Amino acid sequence: MTYANVSPYSGLEGFLPSGTLPLVRRWLDPYACSVGLSRPRRSKLGDFRRPRRGRSAQITVNRDLPPLQFLLTLTHEIAHLHAFGAHRRRIRPHGKEWKNCFAVLLRELASVESLPRDYRNALLEHAVKPRATAQQDLKLWSVLKEIEAPEGTLLYAIAEGALFEFRGRRYLKLRTARTRCVCRDRKTGRDYYISKAATVSPV
Repeated sequence: MTYANVSPYSGLEGFLPSGTLPLVRRWLDPYACSVGLSRPRRSKLGDFRRPRRGRSAQITVNRDLPPLQFLLTLTHEIAHLHAFGAHRRRIRPHGKEWKNCFAVLLRELASVESLPRDYRNALLEHAVKPRATAQQDLKLWSVLKEIEAPEGTLLYAIAEGALFEFRGRRYLKLRTARTRCVCRDRKTGRDYYISKAATVSPV
């Protein structure tokens, strides 16, 4: 893992969309926090660690993310930093304090005119009711995928009873639950819950 010194932010410039670095700098400047570029992690896109034993706070973001998703993930983690700075340890990780901080940052981000209009509009809608992960907001996730990964199809858009491929295996979509879909592995016959926001390939 490599870390970017938050001043002069040289390690972030190649990962952020054009025109967003000044805002990110303003968000980070009041805090002692290192920003890390992590190897790809399947379990999470970013991470925030509170300061411990004389060490500054740490934020990590997966370095393989496309710019708009990288920016959104970084904003999510900076919201944790702001919430911790204001409330310390008396809050839940994605409780109302974090949601309030994240909503403020999302609205500021949506004012950056260099960002795609659809993305900015989706950020404003997401700010009304922030979620713990962007995948839980299918409107926002669809916009991200349409701009940065148009070759994929989100699972929620696949019809029930249709076949699709996901991570090298073929599935039959059976039904849709609240946040996931019940899908049957065509090779083993076993049923699995897969996120509605997963990128799949129709068969």
